Amino acid sequence: MVLLALPSKPFEINMKGKPSRVKVLTSYDTEINQAYIDFGSASSLQGDLKKWIVPTPWTEEHLTEFVMGVIEDGIERKVVGLDDDIFALGCDRYVFCSIQFFLSQQAMM
Repeated sequence: MVLLALPSKPFEINMKGKPSRVKVLTSYDTEINQAYIDFGSASSLQGDLKKWIVPTPWTEEHLTEFVMGVIEDGIERKVVGLDDDIFALGCDRYVFCSIQFFLSQQAMM
């Protein structure tokens, strides 16, 4: 992901003449968080994945079924095994990011 600096919000430079990482990240925190939100909501997979509801109770069996179902829908492939390489089955980094974003959102609910 690439964000461009705003002319109205230049990077703070340290004594070595380099951008101060901590200060830049703090300064651009809102823009960075919004970029991740926009990336996740713009994904075409989000609509397909919303049918999934986090299981209750949280047992290993229920969570495994939930995560495997989300992955299967994400890569549009039925029956993905626990030891399968999802990238070899057609998952690319964009699909993976969408799946990861969706699962992280569900974990916070």
